Amino acid sequence: MMFSAPQIQQLRKLVWKEIEICLSLMRNGRLAWLADYITVLAESVYIKGHQKTWHVYAKTAPKGNPQALAGNHGDYLMIWVDEAAAVDDGVFDVLTGALTHPDNRMCLTSQPARPAGFFFDTHHKLSMKAGGVWNALIFNSEDSPLVSESKIRESLLQYGSRDDPQYMVRIRGEFPDLAGEFLVTQKMADKVYQGAALHKVKHANYGYFILVDVGGGVGRDDSTITIAKVWGNAQWGPSARRAELTRIPLCKNNDNIHELTAVINDCLTEYSNATILLDANGAGTGLAQHLKSIGVYFKPIHWGGACFSNKNKKEYVNKRAQAYVCMSRAIQQGRFKIKTYYLQGKVKEQLTRIPYTFDDQARFKILSKEDMKRKGITSPDIADTFAFIFLEGTNYTPAQDGESANHEAMNDEINAMQVIPSSPMEEADQVADLFA
Repeated sequence: MMFSAPQIQQLRKLVWKEIEICLSLMRNGRLAWLADYITVLAESVYIKGHQKTWHVYAKTAPKGNPQALAGNHGDYLMIWVDEAAAVDDGVFDVLTGALTHPDNRMCLTSQPARPAGFFFDTHHKLSMKAGGVWNALIFNSEDSPLVSESKIRESLLQYGSRDDPQYMVRIRGEFPDLAGEFLVTQKMADKVYQGAALHKVKHANYGYFILVDVGGGVGRDDSTITIAKVWGNAQWGPSARRAELTRIPLCKNNDNIHELTAVINDCLTEYSNATILLDANGAGTGLAQHLKSIGVYFKPIHWGGACFSNKNKKEYVNKRAQAYVCMSRAIQQGRFKIKTYYLQGKVKEQLTRIPYTFDDQARFKILSKEDMKRKGITSPDIADTFAFIFLEGTNYTPAQDGESANHEAMNDEINAMQVIPSSPMEEADQVADLFA
């Protein structure tokens, strides 16, 4: 029997660990006599006296060289591939080519992270249901006696719905439906302009974020400054972050540090205890250095790196993916609203053009701006600032009303005079009330 996986370390840490556990149980049970015949080495397991013919071994293929797994033939040969969704199709061409005897078998196990490739095909066009030879099995945690009801309820709160792609992969054991390709649908983008995310009494201790993304000053990149009222510091549950985007003081193709600083200073004066979140990478480096030199505190955003919490590391490729996915869930659950109609067309276009996929570990991944550009998608500079709101580790200070309260009252009057689009559905607000 051959065990394979994308990485040999995975087999050593997980599969061989389980083999050792099973062997230990055998030694302490009625099959203790059988355990004496089994030898476990670092990358192989065999029956004493039959090391060449009655054995289990671990083997992987270097990337780009699937032929490294060739040459395995024999009676009763079984091949088991773990994390099969991450294995290249070329590897499966070699492995299935080894199944030349009638009593050969192959087993593939994996989270259904990628809706494409050989593993995906074994559950669809190559499955017995479709006339193929693969017996496709799905193990749904909702039906498992090993998974508590409280864990299922917690996951529903965390992911928002049973149809959330990550809930489908991690809980239901189903391939995610990526037919939409983009995180935010047009219907969600319409809803974000309807209703409120903050209750005057429940969320009275809100704070302000000044969100800054600096463009390159050339091409299609815009420098953007937006203002948001925020409440809550959790990613999900009763204290999940809520936000209302109240103003867009600046959005233009300009990287003038002094102009950006002037707008930021005006916002600091207008919004009490506001926290600045600034993308300090790339084009934002100069502004970050300038703000430091004049003593303006800000929270730097470096969202190309890995998430801080271990839980988020398992679910998102990087901080950018975490921020955008949490933003999309907030929109879906009515926890994020936009209270200004300035640049509405541009905002909706950017929100509905955030392409996503999953990596081989079933983690969310947002396409890079370079990949987006190749697809003809403009840089989502305004949407980036919205996503900053939901980035892990961002905290706010409750606002002291005063001048900021006067501004909010004026802003409410302006919005009241505008035509607010009606909606036949209030689902998002109802969900928001459940989590309030």
